[in-house]
Amino acid sequence: MPSKLPSLVVFACLLAFVIGVGSAVADDKASLQGVWVLKSFEPEGNCEPACLVFKGDSLVIRYKELKEEKSAYKIDATKSPKHLDLTRDDDTCLCIYDIKGDELTICMSETDFRRRPVKFPTKPESGFILIVLKRKTLVETR
Repeated sequence: MPSKLPSLVVFACLLAFVIGVGSAVADDKASLQGVWVLKSFEPEGNCEPACLVFKGDSLVIRYKELKEEKSAYKIDATKSPKHLDLTRDDDTCLCIYDIKGDELTICMSETDFRRRPVKFPTKPESGFILIVLKRKTLVETR
């Protein structure tokens, strides 16, 4: 009779992987929560956001012209680079993101929001929008 030990080991490894992946997504989602203020926006334009507010599964984009846009968002922290999908009405903008401490970097296509970037651009004429934000702390909100 063959031993069940190898199949149990494989199952345990798969379970550990799935739990680890779920944990990474939950950690990133928790890290995104709060208010993020604009640090830089490339290329510079008229529609740059003043701040982003992540709360639960919702995102509010506040612009300097005092208007707001509300969206839903989903992340996939298991991808490299990490994926961020912003959905408003029936439109979805496919982005990538990176979060390091109190700095959040988001990249999206300038013209085709259904085209997800595969890396963060290094050239100004890349065809992508690069947004760098800084977490707003409680001290800054007073």
